[in-house]
Amino acid sequence: MNGISLSEAFFHDCVAPLATKMHPWALDAFSAAILGDGSEVLGYDDEISQDHNFSPRVLLFLEDETYDRVGPALLNDLRQALPASYRGHALLWTEYRRALDVVPLQRFFCQCIDLHELPRTAVEWLRCDEQRLLELTAGKIFHDPGGRLAALRQRLHFYPPEVRLFLLRLAFVRLSECAGAERCIQRGDRLALHAYTAYFTLFAIKAAHLIERRYCPYHKWMARSLLELGPFGAQIHGTLLAMINASTLDATRDAMLAVLQQLGTRITDELGTPPPQVGVVDGLTLLAFDWEAVMYPLSEQMPESLRRLSPLISPAGYLGQIFDYSGYGSTYRELLEQNFYLTR
Repeated sequence: MNGISLSEAFFHDCVAPLATKMHPWALDAFSAAILGDGSEVLGYDDEISQDHNFSPRVLLFLEDETYDRVGPALLNDLRQALPASYRGHALLWTEYRRALDVVPLQRFFCQCIDLHELPRTAVEWLRCDEQRLLELTAGKIFHDPGGRLAALRQRLHFYPPEVRLFLLRLAFVRLSECAGAERCIQRGDRLALHAYTAYFTLFAIKAAHLIERRYCPYHKWMARSLLELGPFGAQIHGTLLAMINASTLDATRDAMLAVLQQLGTRITDELGTPPPQVGVVDGLTLLAFDWEAVMYPLSEQMPESLRRLSPLISPAGYLGQIFDYSGYGSTYRELLEQNFYLTR
């Protein structure tokens, strides 16, 4: 039994009956779910990942005003009445994991994404950590009178279209920073090339998720999530593996270009523009790929407010240091400060 199924059974077998018995009003007042951090929220828990405070757990969501009046008392009453374990799993009450928690619905979501209210503008969306957005929209709702929790989660289900375009361009800016791999190949420098291919893998997977309109999880689960994107995700997964396992440096380059072609073609097909061409030589970016064929139409279809933002301005998790930022008329320190301002 995985964590979602275990937690759902825990709710229906223990939490809901106790709430009905002790506070008959409560079942109509709260929503119940498992969401937030933890591999089990993504459905990825297994015998390897059950070491991360794995246990049955449920979040009860009350409207903020209701929580302020009765939330802590409800939690205390239910906690005192719950058993010490469920189906052989101890109920945890630690700093990092609680078997049961009662939280204010709107404030919980805002605190998770570190905003005073749910994002409305493009810049507010760019301030959100993608992992947090995934954690809030994954998992499973067990009980939701009136659909309050589902409606709130729906508002965060994925980036608005213009923000997605900005992040796709950003992913290709990051991928273009790996074009220096060409010089490593020419020099036969496998170690430096490995640094580039690791970075390239990260942003290729992020780009694939954006193309399929899915949030990308953090490093441990990126590859598994990529395979869940369907045939396109499987194609990118296979080509990235070919890049990593290439027996020659030239084969590494060929696989990198193949990934770029696969990603770029999907984007230009969507935008209705000519596909990128492999073999286009750019003295600045080195790796022979037609970067502008992808990045230019992405920029053109963005609103002016986003087009004015530097393509290096990014949410937490997207900033990397592999490029000479002076080429963008700035320094790394200045860009760090811009990102710090944006992501706070």
